[in-house]
Amino acid sequence: MKRFFIILLALFLAAGFSACQKRSDATPKQRGARENVVVADNPRLSFEEEPVLREPDREEEPPEKDTRPEELTRAMLEAVKTGDKSAIQKHVDYDALFLSIGDDDWHYRQILQNVKYQILSSDVEGDSASVWIKVTNIDMGVVLPAFFNKAMRLEYDNALSDEPVSAPELEAEYRKLFTGLVETNKNGVIERLVDVSVKKTGGEWEIIPGRDLSNALLGGYLNVKSAIGEHVQPATEPAVPSSSSDEPLPMQPERPSADEDFFLSQIDGDGQ
Repeated sequence: MKRFFIILLALFLAAGFSACQKRSDATPKQRGARENVVVADNPRLSFEEEPVLREPDREEEPPEKDTRPEELTRAMLEAVKTGDKSAIQKHVDYDALFLSIGDDDWHYRQILQNVKYQILSSDVEGDSASVWIKVTNIDMGVVLPAFFNKAMRLEYDNALSDEPVSAPELEAEYRKLFTGLVETNKNGVIERLVDVSVKKTGGEWEIIPGRDLSNALLGGYLNVKSAIGEHVQPATEPAVPSSSSDEPLPMQPERPSADEDFFLSQIDGDGQ
């Protein structure tokens, strides 16, 4: 009986080993076929279809900003700081910008060499652009009235002098006076925000000069000059007393004219 159970157990073990041997003898192709059959029952686990790789959606990039108006404005401001008319003329109409009355704009050069600027932003729409800048310069609201008062005194003293100086010598004194006042007041600065207009004409960008830009670059010179002109009136001629006698009238000292055009013309370069 015991021998019977031993033989039966040996048969079961032999059958198990035979089944394992057959499975291990299967070729990779046969094993893959069986595996595919099993996997095919579950589409979610199927390896037959390769996954499709999709590129992530890309956001459309905004068009590149045209920086030429800003670059032109910066080049113009750098040229302005030199005070060189020919250099400024390359970027903007000099005469339109500074209302020039001639080549002898020495007072402009004295002011412009102190210009400081900062480009804040720019906006381009088609053929038009706006460039916002901050301009810092010496406050001409301090320099110009002081120059006007001293120049008037200088002219008055010269007119009453026994040995008056010539017009060229007097103009040299005006220049020296103005230069000294600018140097003395270098720390008295004023800031202005300006919208610089830039237009495209014939495919090229160009700066459109305006009074606000001119006035800011000159430290408020244009505004102060206008204000002085409004408050100063020409002096009236002294009345000549009537006399029925033939005696000569006493000599009247020659009085200088207080017309502001004369004094301001000295710093505008047209003094005679």
